Amino acid sequence: MKKAIVMAAIIGLLALAAGWSYNTFFSGGKLAVPELKATWHEWGVVNETVTEIRSTIIIYNPGGYSATVESLTYEVYVNDIRIAVGHLVEPARIEPKSNATIRVRTFIDNTKIPDLWVSYVTNNENLHLEVEAQAVVKAFGLTLNVPISFSKDYRPEPPLEERLDIHEEYNITVNGQTLVTVKQVDTSWGTVTNETTQLIHNITLYNPNPFPIAISRMKYVAVVNDLTIAEGEQPMANLILGPHEMKWVLVYTYINNTLLDDWWVSHVGNGEESDVDVTVFMVLENDILVPIYERSFTIQTDLLEAMSYP
Repeated sequence: MKKAIVMAAIIGLLALAAGWSYNTFFSGGKLAVPELKATWHEWGVVNETVTEIRSTIIIYNPGGYSATVESLTYEVYVNDIRIAVGHLVEPARIEPKSNATIRVRTFIDNTKIPDLWVSYVTNNENLHLEVEAQAVVKAFGLTLNVPISFSKDYRPEPPLEERLDIHEEYNITVNGQTLVTVKQVDTSWGTVTNETTQLIHNITLYNPNPFPIAISRMKYVAVVNDLTIAEGEQPMANLILGPHEMKWVLVYTYINNTLLDDWWVSHVGNGEESDVDVTVFMVLENDILVPIYERSFTIQTDLLEAMSYP
């Protein structure tokens, strides 16, 4: 789910790359440095494989020289995964003492979202962003190839696993009677493969009753924007929670990584909003399902506004 925050950082770097090529060439000596005046962005094509960002960048040239940015191409890598490419829409003429408009189009490869997710989790929720670009600039009768590179480390806060923790105890009631008390839930990352991400939920259960409770298995489901990204069950070998007994129960849930590109499309298409619902049930005798862990929250982003300037 944090991929939405990740994309904000990625797209911001892409927008900066277009203006940076010109700034790099005219950054020293007696030449005045161009000034970034404004940027704005809009969504373009969004489908199963591609997310397009259309960006407009306004740069002011305070100097007495002129130049033309003939072309600009760039690639964006996150944790060494090429996640996006972009290019200048058309050559941009930069006149002396005036504003210039530069338009770029960026294409995020949605099929790389699952790979990005795996690298994000296995790198302790850290991201290393890199932009590699090549600009062709004409000025003073010369045509110059200007290489551009930029990198930044990024860690979204708070970490996702912390959002899935519960530190306040609560009672689970059935027919008006407290069946069990959940003291706390501590969630951490488990094994991560290309196909699945394991989450380990350490649930502290207390039985306040004078009778034992037999738990045959646990079931779980996680839904984001009506898309089920995790679902399954875990045998508990008829775990017995004795009268007035407290036990620590480990429940393992598995996210289907191959569905995360579909989540991203739904997030953008839903106005950059994702509704998250995670539920774990304990299964008692006669297959009675009792929810013991529920987390519901909404992730809202405004990536295009966050990237805009001023």
